[in-house]
Amino acid sequence: MKVFVIDTEYLTWNSISSKRSPLLRKKEEPPEIIQIFVKQIFIKKKNEKIIYIKPVNYKFYPHRITKLTSIKKRYLDYYGIK
Repeated sequence: MKVFVIDTEYLTWNSISSKRSPLLRKKEEPPEIIQIFVKQIFIKKKNEKIIYIKPVNYKFYPHRITKLTSIKKRYLDYYGIK
């Protein structure tokens, strides 16, 4: 049997930052997936895939996301797929 682990990272605003700076957060900025990581486990061979996704709705990236995931806007703009 094949077993896979899937991990995702996504852009979102936390409730504290959206209350402090409501002008930065737009209603058209829903949570968006920016990274998908899939790895097959219980095998000897390395079988994994990582995909970066360029966000469509976010013009401003929350600093918290860059600090948490170390994925920067510039990196997603260059390597991310639509």
